[in-house]
Amino acid sequence: MQSVRLHLDKRVESSTPFSATTTSEPSAWNNGEPPAPPLSLSIALRGLMAGAEALHDGVDFANFVNIAGSPQLPFFRNDQTQWKRVERSTVFTLLKRDDEVLAQARLDASIEEVASVLGATTDQLHAATMEGLYDDAFIAGSVAYVERPHENDQEFKQLAVKTSNFVHSKILGKNEQWCFGETLRSKPEGDSFTITQSSLEADQSQSLPARLALKDTKRRVAQLRDVSTAYLVERMTDTQRLRITFHALYKPEGTPTKDGPVVTRRAARARLLRLARGTSELSQVVRRRRFGVQVFADHSAFHIRNPRCTCCTRKFTPIINLIPRTRCYLCGYYVCVSCSSSEKMETYNGRVATIMVCIRCVKSVAACNFDHMLSVRPGPERVLGDEASTPQSARTFDTSSTATSEFSGFSESSSSQKLGDLLTQVVCAYSDQVTLGQRRAAFLVLEQLLL
Repeated sequence: MQSVRLHLDKRVESSTPFSATTTSEPSAWNNGEPPAPPLSLSIALRGLMAGAEALHDGVDFANFVNIAGSPQLPFFRNDQTQWKRVERSTVFTLLKRDDEVLAQARLDASIEEVASVLGATTDQLHAATMEGLYDDAFIAGSVAYVERPHENDQEFKQLAVKTSNFVHSKILGKNEQWCFGETLRSKPEGDSFTITQSSLEADQSQSLPARLALKDTKRRVAQLRDVSTAYLVERMTDTQRLRITFHALYKPEGTPTKDGPVVTRRAARARLLRLARGTSELSQVVRRRRFGVQVFADHSAFHIRNPRCTCCTRKFTPIINLIPRTRCYLCGYYVCVSCSSSEKMETYNGRVATIMVCIRCVKSVAACNFDHMLSVRPGPERVLGDEASTPQSARTFDTSSTATSEFSGFSESSSSQKLGDLLTQVVCAYSDQVTLGQRRAAFLVLEQLLL
């Protein structure tokens, strides 16, 4: 599984593989990202995650894929514990044995969409992801540190430190807190990536804000130690579907700690099963995030009075409301209730809301290409600064005394000059020469636009 780091916040060129970009741009998806960890913690985390990656690299994921997809489980003769099937459906399979779980899910999504969900680097998106995967079992979470790769350093990978609090997995048990490190790598081809997670050591998690917040309530919260998980997300052959293989291990070290209570082995096994079941909810999280990046109709900007449903074409009765109707949040048209569905949408800052969408818009959203969803700068509108002008790219304008005196207020603004030049080109679409009158007309139009 040797690979390079997956770049989630980079501009993706059409001819460039998924992870081949090298320059970062600010985006609404990485606003509020935490700083890099201190040097001492960074060094310790690299050693910890290297051990976790080596542990999962020794696992034959190809064999796991065959086991999860096989209708009959293989029989082991070398005293190895037999896998037990917990759940099985057309899109999800869950197996377990001793202190180990294996899950496999299939969903229609792009590599980048799933990477943005599993590899969230802000508190809001991390909490939204965990809530979507584990529902009420998740209490709260945070992203303490994120270490990005250095420029032109293809060997380094994304390293994050996260925390997640869960409701107790056993009756009368303690609530659980998982402080873990996370690495994310992708293959150069861009058709797969891996995420490895490992519990932090006691001394590594003591300084985390989420850990310090439990200083006076340690008796009610137990630490989830010695847990290691790995996601392998890959595109299936000759299809747009993804196959996600999840593998988790509980490997107790047996080292006593004075840093509060630790989750018992039985509770840790139950937590592994719940973490694995969350893989089956990835499709719903991806679906609501797709609706979150759509541009919704402004209902206050126009008044729609379509007499018929735009989906089934049935006529609405104006006096007696025999056919209940609702308004689609995407297209803005009225549709009958049977032709609409309630959908959840997740915004760029992790907020979740329920909207009504007609089936036509639902099909349109599902048919969109979301391969480069994170390169479109989602979120509220913002004003971007002008690019620095260079001598090679500077425009040549009329410097006559008449033009200078009449348009001195505009000539000092590079933005006005660019817009004026653009308007001039529109006026003179079929002429190679620009007259002073044409230029004056262009600037008059510009002046009206700026008022």
